[in-house]
Amino acid sequence: MSRESDHAFKADGEIASYPILIIGAGISGIAAGCQVKRTLGVKDFVIFEKNNDIGGTWFTHRYPGVACDVPAILYSFSFAPNYNWSTLRPSGREIWKYLADVCEQYHLSDNIHLNTEVTELHWDEETLEWEVKFQRHPSLRKGTIRAKIVLTAVGKLVNPKTSEDILQDVHGVETFQGNVIHTSQWNESLDIRKKNVLVLGTGCSAAQIVPQLLGTDLGADSVTQLMRSPPWVVPNHLSKKHIGWWERFMPSLTRNIPGFAQLVRATIFVITETNYFRFIRPGVNARIRRAQKAKALLSHMKREVPSQYHQILTPHYEMGCKRLVHDDGWFHCLHDSRVELSTLSLKSLGPKVGVLGDEDEQITIPLDAIILATGYDTSTLLQPMRIIGRNRIDLHELWKRRGGPQAYMGVALDNFPNFFFLFGPNSSSGHTSVLVGIENAVNYTLRVIGPIVKGWAEAYEVKEAACTNWTDIVQQSSRERIWVNGGCGSWWVDETKWNGMVYPFSMLYATYAATFPIWDDWVPTYTPEGVLQRNKRSSTTLVTSVSLAILMMCLYHVSWHEMTTVGLKA
Repeated sequence: MSRESDHAFKADGEIASYPILIIGAGISGIAAGCQVKRTLGVKDFVIFEKNNDIGGTWFTHRYPGVACDVPAILYSFSFAPNYNWSTLRPSGREIWKYLADVCEQYHLSDNIHLNTEVTELHWDEETLEWEVKFQRHPSLRKGTIRAKIVLTAVGKLVNPKTSEDILQDVHGVETFQGNVIHTSQWNESLDIRKKNVLVLGTGCSAAQIVPQLLGTDLGADSVTQLMRSPPWVVPNHLSKKHIGWWERFMPSLTRNIPGFAQLVRATIFVITETNYFRFIRPGVNARIRRAQKAKALLSHMKREVPSQYHQILTPHYEMGCKRLVHDDGWFHCLHDSRVELSTLSLKSLGPKVGVLGDEDEQITIPLDAIILATGYDTSTLLQPMRIIGRNRIDLHELWKRRGGPQAYMGVALDNFPNFFFLFGPNSSSGHTSVLVGIENAVNYTLRVIGPIVKGWAEAYEVKEAACTNWTDIVQQSSRERIWVNGGCGSWWVDETKWNGMVYPFSMLYATYAATFPIWDDWVPTYTPEGVLQRNKRSSTTLVTSVSLAILMMCLYHVSWHEMTTVGLKA
């Protein structure tokens, strides 16, 4: 799909320039690339991807059991819908295949350059474009290009919590002879058959991988799972019987009944969106419904898991404070004699053993491999990229001064002209498909950069007042939401309760806002052609307004004349 980045240099050594650079070829980067071609007609843009294949999260996440945790009919682009998923929540590999098919459909292979990592971006105030430095992997060859517009499609779940972070307080780590691997860095050649495995974490990835470790394909001898905080676990959307019906009939129905697929997609979107209004919005009613839902989830847990785990699997924080975990076999596998779920912490390691313990108890277990299902460091958003905007303002330093990651409508930041986030701060919700937020960000961005692509503007920059006002609204609203005041800690908010991740409102409003930008919140730098076009639009608007006013006056006059005439006759 990619070729060497020598394309970035012209024959005479002059640095090449592109109208648009997209950083990242994951879901949001692919969405942007397709829409740039579809709606703007731009073909000579580039996409730099640091990995050796497209797909982002769905390329790096290849651990056993990885799957979509929302109904897949919502997990395809509106401009490239897929109604032929093999099941309700398909595997990561099937999702990656869909993304690869979309790239082929829109001929993105000539635009994507793999193994190419952007390291620095500098805004040139003389040329009004970005100077972009990158390096190739694994050769570490460096290069530079210029881009009029930069769209960063770097995801939020990029930098995994490393073994150095997780195991830094564990004695004897250097003596351990087994494998230590994060779920996002899974090695498919890892052999754990007849091995003793330790899994750290009980989040979404842990709930997916633990049942697979016990299956015939992997065949672990024992699995010890350490839990720091119990998750709220929801059962499958459908029973196994109903999932079988879905897999058997849904592809045929969506292919053969016009409009059926769109109806199902819209229905599921509405159902997931009602979760926001029912559970997330502040107020007594939502709190009552959360308590009712929590009671039902606890009943499900107690029906499904051995009684010895009932107490430790009872969360002591409100439902919705963290991302919900979907039960796709995790609860059932806790009945397996090879599994042990424990709240003890890992104290020390030996060559082939681990010591678990707390103040009252310590036990030693045989150990051949450690799997870190411990999530990501979301405080490092867009790092280690160095991004320098107007007046040599560093993006990360600006975020630090202002309290945390932030972006106007999730897509832009003042002092960074022609720079847009496609999966940025507060751009996606926790209650529906992430693709809704991504497409909103892409659509909003395309509306703003359209005049630049047409040659009507050199740059667009959001006003500082608009950005800070939006950030204040987001943070104030977040403090009223369950993920801030629900009594838990999660990657959605940092230790200061700053929400730089989650969109705190309904995605219906986000879609409306993306469709109708508030142009007064932006500062354009027009070209002469742009000034002419603006004057034409102003003249057209004035003529239209005057014409409507005259028409209304005429209608009023006619109506008044008829009324008075009728009155006189009467």
